[in-house]
Amino acid sequence: MIPSRSVNSLQYAVKEPLGPIAGFSTWNAPLITPSRKISSCLAAGCTIVARSASETPSPSVAILEAIVEAALPPGVVNLLFGSGSQISAKLLSCPEIKGITFTGSTELGRQLASEAMQSMKRATMELGGHAPVLVFADVDIEAAAKASVKAKFRNAGQVCTSPTRFIIEKPAYEEFVAHFCFGDESDPFGQWYGP
Repeated sequence: MIPSRSVNSLQYAVKEPLGPIAGFSTWNAPLITPSRKISSCLAAGCTIVARSASETPSPSVAILEAIVEAALPPGVVNLLFGSGSQISAKLLSCPEIKGITFTGSTELGRQLASEAMQSMKRATMELGGHAPVLVFADVDIEAAAKASVKAKFRNAGQVCTSPTRFIIEKPAYEEFVAHFCFGDESDPFGQWYGP
């Protein structure tokens, strides 16, 4: 319910499924990205046509096999492989598709969002980050270095939230670098960073 200025009117918002969604995933998180896109669409009451990355098709196939085993109705989740540009062109021009979700590069996201806008499709974009890590002298420097190593090297640095630069306040610099590069003195191989 939305409060009204007039006692004679009733205002309310109704949440309804948008409709079929086109979902595009990248290769660097081949299980979690498509599973998040699919589960979000299903939770919102929408169907999805997912385009899996050609480099990593197996995780998406495994997700689809689990969906079939769970006995979801046919057509609720659909999986496509092939040329990303051809598939996106077809789906973005299709009037039945009401929205898109994309995870990937800023450049490709900009292109897809522009194409989606031509037919007024809603777009959800998770694009490359490149935000810096800021470390100030008044923080726990060791904890900041430990967290930074995990963030930088998770999935071999192939994550959109992987930091590309570090801005360290001068009084914290040497200690941060020592912890970042060499870890705990009792564990010279840096194994203390854990999984």
